[in-house]
Amino acid sequence: MRPGLCLIMFLARTHPPTEPRTEHRCDANVGLRHPLTQCGPTPHIGCGTATSTPHSSAVHTVPLTANGQHREACVYVPEGVNIPRDGPIPMLIYLHGTNNTADSVLTSTALIDAANRTVIGGRAGFVLAAVQARRLLWPTEQPPMGAHCDTRWDWLHRNFSTGRRCPDCPLGNFSTNNDVATLDALINLYVNDGTVDPTRVYVGGWDAGGFFAELYGMARSRDVLSVQPSGTCVAAASVVGCGDPFTNITADDAEVFGAGCALDPYPTRTVPVQLTSFSCDAVTCCNADQPGCATVSPGFEVAEWVGTARERMGLAVRWDLLNASGGNADGCALTQSTCTQTEGDQLHKAFPVGHEVGMLQFLAGFTSDTGCWDRARFPARLFFTTLQ
Repeated sequence: MRPGLCLIMFLARTHPPTEPRTEHRCDANVGLRHPLTQCGPTPHIGCGTATSTPHSSAVHTVPLTANGQHREACVYVPEGVNIPRDGPIPMLIYLHGTNNTADSVLTSTALIDAANRTVIGGRAGFVLAAVQARRLLWPTEQPPMGAHCDTRWDWLHRNFSTGRRCPDCPLGNFSTNNDVATLDALINLYVNDGTVDPTRVYVGGWDAGGFFAELYGMARSRDVLSVQPSGTCVAAASVVGCGDPFTNITADDAEVFGAGCALDPYPTRTVPVQLTSFSCDAVTCCNADQPGCATVSPGFEVAEWVGTARERMGLAVRWDLLNASGGNADGCALTQSTCTQTEGDQLHKAFPVGHEVGMLQFLAGFTSDTGCWDRARFPARLFFTTLQ
């Protein structure tokens, strides 16, 4: 994997641009008031025959339309499964890291093999979908972040649809975040044609894709009124090498963006999450005591995020901490002899190959109930409004 978004966010402080643009303003509800700006063509993916309905065992490139924009996904149907004869079956949407492509989810991991082997209800098989990210500008103009036009995900503009028209809702009907709208369109496509079980839709991601998968999964959970437009909810999430998607962007958000960008209040009672990370990571640090991590950007300290998720959000989060060999680590690597900068950079870019079956087995243990469909009747006045 090439260097991800997290690598370019390793900053202590970002100073405000001389003339802040409107989209560089924040509030505590939607974060950035406008989506990240697209700065180049979306990379083309070549993961198989183009088709809108892959109902046989193969990898296909599936075209999607979100808010008038063309998007693509690699979609794999498990071996021996024929839809609609054997459907509906579970679906995992897995998102790649920064400056990577959807193809890498299929080529750099063993998720296809895991999708074939994971058994639910006496039958093996997950639909595996990898969506392609766009080229976007980060909202700060100081280098190294603002100087780069990278293939990345937008988890900073937290605008989600309510599942129905609601003129009084500040979030509108369909999300103005194109990444959110794209995942919504993908789920709609396969739930509506009977391919995917609407109670077993899962999300995952690696690096920047993990940040966005956490955001999307928690927003589209059964305990949040911001349900997916068709009424489908995400049942669980499994992410790698990421942190808190709801916190501030810089150490001085009020100065840079006119207000804090962190969500207030944080969501509660959302989806179960499995978070896999390495004990030595130079970007999404294990904790602030790790060498070189004292000035890590907000949200990029894994131990702090796990504590926030468990204590502040009441989230059922399983933290799988791995050593450099992929085995279970006893704790964070806190010395130069156990975690060098070079090793931390390498491990941040590394996918934990060999753990894919365990990831899917974790997801298979959860299902969203029919209450998700009922939630579509309710308007959400705030992004993370929860039932009391």
